[in-house]
Amino acid sequence: MSEHWRSSLFNEIINKLNYTSYLELGVSTGEYCWNSVICEKKVGVDSNPQTIKDGVVCALTYDFFSKLSKDEKFHLIFIHLNGKIDGEMVLYLLKYMETIKLYIQKIFLIKLNALY
Repeated sequence: MSEHWRSSLFNEIINKLNYTSYLELGVSTGEYCWNSVICEKKVGVDSNPQTIKDGVVCALTYDFFSKLSKDEKFHLIFIHLNGKIDGEMVLYLLKYMETIKLYIQKIFLIKLNALY
């Protein structure tokens, strides 16, 4: 299976649900998703991006979120970061996701309950 299946899936979600905003954390070269995802508002974040494109921000994820307006929302967020996602990152994601916020909260609550 091609690595580009993600961008095809994301484009299908964006089209079917009429999403207008996409955030990608850990863009790198952009070859696996960023370059192929089509969305009205597309923002990418990477601490050392290997691509220079409109919408790609060179920043640590925490720095990016700390400077983001509280009113800023994203319909779809894709994370492919090296390392773990800690509780603070989960809170940032929940704060800035729009449509599937409650669904994500439910998933995390189920996983947290399973751990204890």
